[in-house]
Amino acid sequence: MLPYNKFLKNQFWDIIRIWYIININMIKLDFQINKYYLAYLVVNQSNKLANQPSAELLLATKLKNLQKRLVKNYKNNPAYYFIYLAGYKYIKWVIEQIYLSDIEKSHNNQLEIISKDIQKIFQTIFNSQEFETILKETIEYKNFVEHQWNQNKSFVFNYLEEVLGKKLANLSIKIIIVHPVLNKGHAVLKQNLIVWGHNEDWQNYTTVYLAHEITHILFNHYKIKLDNLSHALIELITDNELRIRLNQKGKYFREGRKHVGHPGLRQMEKQILPSWCEYLQNKKKNLSLFLNQLKK
Repeated sequence: MLPYNKFLKNQFWDIIRIWYIININMIKLDFQINKYYLAYLVVNQSNKLANQPSAELLLATKLKNLQKRLVKNYKNNPAYYFIYLAGYKYIKWVIEQIYLSDIEKSHNNQLEIISKDIQKIFQTIFNSQEFETILKETIEYKNFVEHQWNQNKSFVFNYLEEVLGKKLANLSIKIIIVHPVLNKGHAVLKQNLIVWGHNEDWQNYTTVYLAHEITHILFNHYKIKLDNLSHALIELITDNELRIRLNQKGKYFREGRKHVGHPGLRQMEKQILPSWCEYLQNKKKNLSLFLNQLKK
């Protein structure tokens, strides 16, 4: 084989290996927006938005006005309370309207009517100027989240592999993006799904807390029980050590003037911090073994 042909062959296999690493041997995140879930959150959390910083007060006012219009138009429609769960006190009335309002109609027909009415109410929300603004800003935020994640994902995955002491599982994780003013962040473990939308409180905040929720999913995949100890360990792994390495600055449990992590876990985290620092010095790491040692 000519040297040039040999070079081309080596280049070809290098490309294949790189493609394999990028596309096969890693966690894949699929960023999406679910309009129905976003509308549900907007309807149920508009009152909470009044406590947001002044930059969001105008938006909060608009959403409260939307809620007032919905209540005015649909307060006597049982279907509305399948969306507006804050009106749970009306559930008894809703059930009676469904099952007792017309004894001659079958329950199936009643439920079909409710289903159609729910869809109608959602369409009213979707067509409102307030929701169009929320959706537009959520799409822009989704682009921001994806961009930041794509910049940092290689660093995050390499770090998680180092800390876990094993290759990461090949998982597909769906990320449902909501408006950042809603301050949402949690994993639905059985579905490999993360709900995310939060103000960027400090540099790479989104990356750190996506990594936090991904680690919850990894723990579940590896059959590591989620309890206060494992949750405290996740916060040491992501909220603290990853944050400091990624930003190349900072200290444990604080970022500027903000406390980092759940206050209820901080005492436990400080208790296991010396052992955690020793673990980080190990060349051969095994997080499952380390966690079992912490429990003794």
